Amino acid sequence: MKATERILTPTGAFRAVPTLIISLIGVFLALGLTVAYVGRVDARREASARSATEAQRRAGEQVKAAVCSMILANVRVYDETPPSTPAGRNLAESWDLLSVQFGC
Repeated sequence: MKATERILTPTGAFRAVPTLIISLIGVFLALGLTVAYVGRVDARREASARSATEAQRRAGEQVKAAVCSMILANVRVYDETPPSTPAGRNLAESWDLLSVQFGC
């Protein structure tokens, strides 16, 4: 039996087994490529999310540093020239409390 007779019928049509094998190879190849592609997309998405989270953390630290510098500037002013009115003392205590709450 020649190789072409194993694959083709006498009329030239493909036999069932070779057709099934070729179809399964195609399906498994498509499945493998899909799994590989989804893995790459997920890895990129995770890297992008980590990058965004890190950028948000850095931005939060910068904002905290700016707020702390403003709070500490007010605390220094009230320490250098203590207020003489009750409202001024309350404001100075509020700045001190804010500096503790922000961890400045």
